[in-house]
Amino acid sequence: MKNFKNDFNKLLAKLQNKENFAFIRFSDGELFVLQNKKLELSERGTFIDDQLAGPTYKKEDYKFFDPEQHQEFYEKLWKSFKHDQKNYFIGISCACCVGMKNFQWMKKESGVSTELNNQLTWANLFVNSNYPLFIKYIVPELEKRKIILICNENADLSQSSLSIFKDFRIGRNAMIENADLHLEISKWIEDNNIENEVFLFSASSLTNITVYELYKKHPNNIYLDIGTTLNKQFGFPLTRDYLSAYWTDPSNPDLSGDLNKTCIWL
Repeated sequence: MKNFKNDFNKLLAKLQNKENFAFIRFSDGELFVLQNKKLELSERGTFIDDQLAGPTYKKEDYKFFDPEQHQEFYEKLWKSFKHDQKNYFIGISCACCVGMKNFQWMKKESGVSTELNNQLTWANLFVNSNYPLFIKYIVPELEKRKIILICNENADLSQSSLSIFKDFRIGRNAMIENADLHLEISKWIEDNNIENEVFLFSASSLTNITVYELYKKHPNNIYLDIGTTLNKQFGFPLTRDYLSAYWTDPSNPDLSGDLNKTCIWL
C-alpha cells in the first residue's frame, strides 16, 4: 500500500541526493480538462460546463479552458499525462478530492502503467499533512540551491529566502497564453549549458506541459511543481486552507482542517 509520507520522503531524498527528476501534478482542474469539459476558475466562481460548481478564485489563479477553442492545449496536456520516463513523477487527485470514480479513471489513464514503479503519486504530496514537512525539509534543501523559477507576473520575490538567479514570468490564463514558454526556457538552457539545477514551477496547468517538454529534452535537471506552497514567500494571499492554517502561527501551527488530512491511496 502506498503511503503519503513515504512518497514525500522519496522525492525529498532525490532532492537531498541531487538526483535529477520531474514532478508534475494533475489536480481537479487538470482532471476536467483531460475529460474535455469546459472549465472556468475566476473571481466570479468555479464553472464546469457553464454550471456553477465551486468557490471564487483570485486573479492570479484564473483559468479558462474551452474544448471548442483550446484543443491544442488539451492534446498537449494528455501527452504530459501519458508520458512515461525514468524519474518522471505524476501526481493525481485522490478519491477524497475528486471521488473514487475519477481517482480510478486517472490511475487507469495515466502513462505510468503500473504503480509498482512508484512514479504515480499524489497531486497533494506537498500539502495537507505533508505541508509542515515541506516547510521543514524541502524548503531548506531549496535554499541550498540556485533556483530557476517559473511564476506569476505579479509575484513579489523581494522577501523570498530562495536564491533565484533566473525567473520566467507568466500571465493570465497562462496555460493558453504562455503555452510555448517551454521553447524560451529550452533555448535558455541550451545557450547557458544549464545542467543539475532546480527549476521550480508555480504556474498552474502550464507547469504540466512545460515540464513534460523540458524533461524530455533536458533530463539533467530537477523540475518541481510546487503549486501554491510558497505563496507566502511570493507575496500572494494565503487563500488555500492549508496555507492559512499553517501560517497563522508558524511556530505552533493549529493542526486543523487540511493540515490534519492525510491522503490515502485506494
